[in-house]
Amino acid sequence: MEQRQSKYLRTLGEQFSFLVNKMTEITFSKLFGILMDALMKILKNYIFYTLLSIIQSNIFSFIVYILLNTIKSITKIITKHIRYIKIPAK
Repeated sequence: MEQRQSKYLRTLGEQFSFLVNKMTEITFSKLFGILMDALMKILKNYIFYTLLSIIQSNIFSFIVYILLNTIKSITKIITKHIRYIKIPAK
């Protein structure tokens, strides 16, 4: 157990030194570019999924509107023709 922990700590230490060495290679302009790329990807995804959600809700509303108007029209036609149907008396 102790061997594994010491190996794990060395691995963390190696990772830390690697990170510190790489941080010195990154200039402010590179860092700013990386951050801007990440923010643009996040923003594009957010806008895409927001627009997709709006489109889906509008399509659903449109379908419901069409269905309700169709039912309304059919009901009008049926009630209009019912007036002319003669029901035989018993």
